[in-house]
Amino acid sequence: MIQGVGSRMPCVCEGRNVITMNMEISGLDNRMAEMSSYRQRATGRNDGGDFLSVLAKIDKAASDSENINPSKFKEVETENYKFVPEPDLGKGAIRIYVNGEKAGVYLAEDLKVRVDEKTGTRVLIGDMNELGSEWYDAIPVNAELEKGLAEAIGEDSIPEVPLEGYYIGTHAESGIRYVMRPGEEGRGGKVLLCNAADEAKYKALGKEYMKRYPNLIKNEWEGLFYASNEIRGMSGRAANGIVNTHYDCISYNDNNDHTKNWSAKIDKETWDLMLGWFGKNKPDSKGMSSFKYWDKVFGDIGGSYERIWSDGERLQGYLYQ
Repeated sequence: MIQGVGSRMPCVCEGRNVITMNMEISGLDNRMAEMSSYRQRATGRNDGGDFLSVLAKIDKAASDSENINPSKFKEVETENYKFVPEPDLGKGAIRIYVNGEKAGVYLAEDLKVRVDEKTGTRVLIGDMNELGSEWYDAIPVNAELEKGLAEAIGEDSIPEVPLEGYYIGTHAESGIRYVMRPGEEGRGGKVLLCNAADEAKYKALGKEYMKRYPNLIKNEWEGLFYASNEIRGMSGRAANGIVNTHYDCISYNDNNDHTKNWSAKIDKETWDLMLGWFGKNKPDSKGMSSFKYWDKVFGDIGGSYERIWSDGERLQGYLYQ
């Protein structure tokens, strides 16, 4: 398993070394549709579903979570997981290790399986808001993790609730899923690798970045970093370089000629407009390396930007406007 600066360590699913890179990034594809779906689920207006039954499940799980007694927590190790009590965090917490690597800390009140009704994805989310942090950990839940965690907290089972306050997105090309808080597109999200096939596709995407951009991507971890970026929508593969899209800027790094690099700042209104555009359009891999391509996109959606000129661009006479 691979670890890098600025990341939290990967997780396991189905007894495999399955990576959940916890970097603050998000997605180029299907985001607006998924946000809309999330909002429908959150308000109970989803395909005739019974909102009252959803509330009942949430109330029951909340009651079950309140009954979890941190004094009963104990260390448990299974084939692929290790659960270690953290009594000094909040009212008590469990730190989860996957094949010896840290995979997140989960406060007592977060020890519940959250189920996305649209995809069936089952996930454990550790929200650090109570400790004054916006950080959260996430790990896909399988039978081994669920059984081991139940034993570690001294319960027969783990409470189960509908996924609320987050949504599950899917990377169009690979089918790999991620969990996201609405409003954190362009800076948040956690990749969820739920089986060996996901892991293989994730590693293959990392290798694709290394192969196509050897002057930009120097090692396996950097390749996986950009793979995670792409899945959550902060990177895209252009013909000769990488386009990065964030909630406050967009930039391009060329693999062969650094003088072709460019960047621009955008505001929240423009970012929201771009999210709508991404939901309906797939950027052209050949054209998107040119800023003229994005200038047209901004014009079409009614957005604005401020070009950030490097010293090199100024010396060239602002060639890549």
